[in-house]
Amino acid sequence: MNASRSNASWVVYGTLFIALLLTVVPLPESVMAWRPAWLVMVLVYWILALPYRFGAVTALILGLCVDVLMMDLLGQHAVGLIAIAWITTTLQQRMRMWRGVQQAGVVGMMVGVYSIYNQWIASITSGVVAPGYWYLLPAAVSLFVWPLLFNVLHTLRLKFRVQ
Repeated sequence: MNASRSNASWVVYGTLFIALLLTVVPLPESVMAWRPAWLVMVLVYWILALPYRFGAVTALILGLCVDVLMMDLLGQHAVGLIAIAWITTTLQQRMRMWRGVQQAGVVGMMVGVYSIYNQWIASITSGVVAPGYWYLLPAAVSLFVWPLLFNVLHTLRLKFRVQ
């Protein structure tokens, strides 16, 4: 294994690990609703960039990690992330050709679907229902964060020659 390939793997798994940490780190209630869906966005980026290396299996592993770390229903986030991976894989050819604003819109919708799904599962299992539509706020925040995150990850990918 050559040095650039091992660095490339480290960069990919490092960004996924950082996104996992940013997803599960506890925040005050007033800020929690404003947290972007870091893990969803980083997973979407790597599926778009390297569809032959990342997909449903990566989503399953990351989802199970989130389930365990957040002590949620085992499989809740895994199923949601697998659905996001499937949507991203299905739209991968198109999304790579779209501009940043169009990609941000699709990523925002995917995060919205993921948020609705998680809220639905939480309401079924624990009876906790978020007031209003505050659970969709991460989708709106992710929509605005996506272009910046895309540029950062793309720069890392080019710098470390991730293939």
